[in-house]
Parts: sequence; C-alpha cells; structure tokens
Amino acid sequence: MNPLLVELCSGLPLQPLPPNRGRNSSLPHAPVRTPNLTLDDEKVALRNALRYFPSNLHSLLAPEFATELREFGHIYMYRFCPQIDMRAYPISQYPCKTKAAAAIMHMIMNNLDSHVAQFPQELVTYGGNGQVFSNWAQFRLVMYYLSQMTEQQTLVMYSGHPQGLFPSPRNAPRVVLTNGMVIPNYSSRDEYEKLFAMGVTMYGQMTAGSYCYIGPQGIVHGTVLIVVKFPSAVVKPDELLSLSCSLMVTGGSWAHLCYHCHTADDRSCFCLGPTHPAESRGHKHFATEIFQPQVTSARVHHSQLQNTNMVVGSQARILYSDQKGRVKIAVAINRAIAAGKITAPVVISRDHHDVSGTDSPFRETSNIYDGSAFCADMAVQNAIGDSFRGATWVALHNGGGVGWGEVVNGGFGLVLDGSVEAEERAKMMLNWDVSNGVSRRCWSGNARAYETICRTMKEHRGLRVTLPHAVEDEEILDRALQE
Repeated sequence: MNPLLVELCSGLPLQPLPPNRGRNSSLPHAPVRTPNLTLDDEKVALRNALRYFPSNLHSLLAPEFATELREFGHIYMYRFCPQIDMRAYPISQYPCKTKAAAAIMHMIMNNLDSHVAQFPQELVTYGGNGQVFSNWAQFRLVMYYLSQMTEQQTLVMYSGHPQGLFPSPRNAPRVVLTNGMVIPNYSSRDEYEKLFAMGVTMYGQMTAGSYCYIGPQGIVHGTVLIVVKFPSAVVKPDELLSLSCSLMVTGGSWAHLCYHCHTADDRSCFCLGPTHPAESRGHKHFATEIFQPQVTSARVHHSQLQNTNMVVGSQARILYSDQKGRVKIAVAINRAIAAGKITAPVVISRDHHDVSGTDSPFRETSNIYDGSAFCADMAVQNAIGDSFRGATWVALHNGGGVGWGEVVNGGFGLVLDGSVEAEERAKMMLNWDVSNGVSRRCWSGNARAYETICRTMKEHRGLRVTLPHAVEDEEILDRALQE
C-alpha cells in the first residue's frame, strides 16, 4: 500500500490546513468563467463552499474563496489541490476494502493526470469545461469514501458532490453519478454559468464526470478505425500512413462522420484498458488474440504511436465492436484474469456517444426521423438498465460533446476481476447496453437496426422487442389528411 495514497484518502486535511499555494503557473488553466452573479448569488456560492468545512475555519477560508470566485468565476479550492503525483497507480496501492473501489480511484486519478487532463488544477479533463469534480474538497471526500466503501454500499454523486455512502446489495453499482441534471426550462447556458459558480451543478461532458476518459489515444485510435471502416467515404487504407498528422488535428470532424452514419446498427465505441499495465503481464500478446478482427487497424495505430507521446495515463486503448464482440471480449479478458494470463483486474467502459448512450438530436440521434430525436428516454433507460444488470458504476449527464442542454448521455464502468460473477454481469449488461439503442433505432424506422434486432432476438430467447410495421404506401397518409 502506498503511504502517499493512504494520506490522500484520509479525508479533508484540516489540522493543519495545507498552505494555499494558489495556481501552478507551469500548468495550463481553464478560461475565466463569467457567471454574472448578484451579491446574493455570491453569498450563496460562498455559503455552499464553506459547508464542507468546520465553522472555526470559515473566517479564514471565506475571503480566500471569495477571491477565487471573483477572479476565476468559480471556487476551485486551490488550497486543497493535492501535491501528490496525480496518476493512475496500480490498484494494489490504494487503501480500499474492495477491488471495485480501488479501480474507480485509479480511473479518477487517471482523469486528473496532468498528461491526460486539459486543465488539471481546475479538475477539467477535456472540452474546456468537462469537470471530474467541481472543487478539490469533493475530490478528497470521494477518495475517502471509496477507501471506506464495502461491497454493501453505494456512493451517490450529485454533480461532483459526494452525497454519501448508502446501503445497497452486493450486485448494485458501487457508484451512481448524475451531472448537470437541471430542470429542462432552466437548462440554458446562462443558468449553467450561474449554477456552476454557486457550486450546485457541474458539466461532466461525457467521460470526464464519469471517470472514463482515457486520453488522446482514444480520439486518435478511434479516428483511425473510422477511416479504416469507411475507406471509400474518406480515404484509401494505403494512404493512412501519410495522414497521421491530419488525423490527429482533425480527429473531431472525422469522428463526426461516424455519428451521422445512416447505416447505424450495433457497432460503436468500446473502450478498455488494464487498471495498470505494469500489473497486466502478457496483456499485449493476449490483446492480439482477442482482437483479431481489428489486427490490421491496430497495427497501423500501434506503429504510428511507437515514437510519440500520445499514449498517456493508464495506457488504455479504444476499439469498435458489435454486441457479440463486446461480450466475447469481456468474457475472454475475465477468463484470462482468472487463469493468471492477466495479473490485475481490467476496467472496461465506452464513450457515451454509443448506440444506446446518447440522445443528441444534432449528432448521435440526428438520423432518427420519427420525431423522437429530441427525446431522452434511451439515454436515461441506458443508465438505469446498466445499473441493475451488473455495472460497477453508472453515470447520467446533461450535456456532453455538443453542449449543455443539447444532449443527455449515460455511461458505465465495469470491473472484470476474473470471478464467475463478473462474467455473468458482463454478459447481461453488455447485451442490454447495445440492444437498448438498436431497438430504439429499429422502432424509429432504421432498416439495418430492424434486421439486427430480429437476428439478436433469435439468439437471445429472453429478448422480445416491439417491431414497427412500416407504412408501405405513403399516399395513404396524403389521402387520410385530405379527407
């Protein structure tokens, strides 16, 4: 066990308080926010920040927090930013009672690694405002709660704030996160700036506030796979080697092509990575065996990254797989852990912009034509369904990718530890995590999704989906509306 991590997980350091070092000038920092608070709003923000601390410290901390609020537009509590080397440590070094809690701590610290995070001292992982937490008091309390958590407790997270540990069954998620779940009529950008400054909500993007971001290698590798998947629409495969710089720079726009694919079925992003590569001897060779269908694109990606610094943090990778492939991969990894081929637990996750995870009418669900593109039932059902089918943690966010109030998205983290129970959870949850979105797209009229869900129902006897009857003669509609 790492003594520095033991100290980090001991709760808020109050006796004595750590010195206020302010902002680290060697790091990039988030843009100054402009919440336009009234004096009464500022009092609320200060009151909300001070409630994390005993009242005898309020007279010292209040002016400090007021300065941060007025200078930076938010109270980050820089005084409580840890001095530890922030990175994803091997899970055996965390002071935890469960492997799941240690894996979650590992993922949190990976999100805040200065080689991964965009603005680490503001707890922003990516996208300019994708927060892991709202302030450093929340980070320290979460690490403390996770160190104390048993397999009969769940940590409840309200927009970065740890509401606490609550009793739950062993098969329940160990963490349930919501970010930015604002009443719809108040889900505007101006309201967000105000609510964030007051410390009561947070923009978690997609994988920042759900502890699943893996670093730039996810974007770059995902882009390579998209280009390989759609060569006729973008570029010839033999031109890939000469496009490495272009792919990196324009990764976001290339990825946009995937979101708009009108032949969407059950293939989309699926991220994975060992909890720590040093504890996963043999995982590179094993990965080649598992991911044989993607060996060609993986080799291109691997060869291009050999002499770069683009693979950072926990060294996780991204790949694309259909429903069967995801389950097969998870089962194979879990059995490899059980057999000792992989010597540490593995966390699997996915970006939220998946077939089921995101309702976003201008991106992920832009090809929904039955009028439901602006409805968010799918993303909400995704998070709820993952939670009782075996996910280790689940997240539901307002905003992500295209902006606050423009999207609702859900995601998960699943710890594979080699147990029989982990294999059963993976099978149950990953099948749902895909079929939910395919069935929704089928009902909206997507022919490819119809074929896919029909095939899946034949393979899974417990799956029964309501199928649409298409209107074959559009003139029926015209005649009915003319009468």
